[in-house]
Amino acid sequence: MALDLTDPLVKKGALDALNIILASRKKPIEVTPGDAAEASEGGMKMPKNSKIMSHEDEDGQGDGETPEERQARIDRINDPSEIEQDIDEIRQDTEIRKGNAARARKKEIDKIAAQNTMLDFRDFSVDLFKAVKSQITTAKQPEDTYSRPNATYAGSGYLMPGQDYPDKRTVPTINIYFDQSGSWGAGDIQKGIDALASIRQFEIRKKVKVNLYFFADHLHTTPKGQGQWGDPDYWYENGTSGFDEVMENIRDTRADNVIVMSDSDIQGQTKWQNCPKLEIPGCVWFLWRNGSRSSKAMAYLKGRRGTTQYNLQ
Repeated sequence: MALDLTDPLVKKGALDALNIILASRKKPIEVTPGDAAEASEGGMKMPKNSKIMSHEDEDGQGDGETPEERQARIDRINDPSEIEQDIDEIRQDTEIRKGNAARARKKEIDKIAAQNTMLDFRDFSVDLFKAVKSQITTAKQPEDTYSRPNATYAGSGYLMPGQDYPDKRTVPTINIYFDQSGSWGAGDIQKGIDALASIRQFEIRKKVKVNLYFFADHLHTTPKGQGQWGDPDYWYENGTSGFDEVMENIRDTRADNVIVMSDSDIQGQTKWQNCPKLEIPGCVWFLWRNGSRSSKAMAYLKGRRGTTQYNLQ
């Protein structure tokens, strides 16, 4: 039957029908079961790309997903590029969360230091252990590699990277500086040595490197008064004017972490004009003999992961 396209209503109806057919090439025409039945009774045929909605779809409870749409969604889920993007997003989110947690811990430690609060020496070994362990964990982050395929995708036809722990892990260092001026006795030094027992297991397993120094008027690698007079390593000094050499050594050795055992004598005896102001990557721990401390030392030497002071008594 020919259509009279000169009739405005007929022309509008025909154009609407054509638009529906064109739209159906991208998305199926959705008709209710009732409409489909009426069309069939009237001798009309529905377009090929049409979908009769279920009663659930009519009620708004169905997902309205055709088999083709469902397969397309499954293909997107299994697309290696999509999977890789999801992995990257998860990894980035994890790193952001770790960074936020680390900044929160540092902020709390810095807050304690800013309030001029001195922690009990009994907390030192526990805090030291936690800090060193956290840095070793950070250095052992796994890396994605295709040399070890992800077994999860075995038989799927996709080759996805697995994870491996590369041998290029960095070993954190701790530089320890013992004040051995006249105000420090053997008992004071022994207290500090005892506190360092908690990192001995890391050193034995080569997970951390410890560099031990001694200072008074100068910086030394051997303790005060060891050996015989005239020996190359023998030295005996009573002052505490060598802290500028300590600061230069920290800078030159690029230490990750620093422990300083001293007292308020370095406040007035140090040549501060010779001292570089340093912020090292890890932590700084000040162990003050009987609570006698230097505010300038804490202003010149800080750790990005925290700067903490303890009362060594």
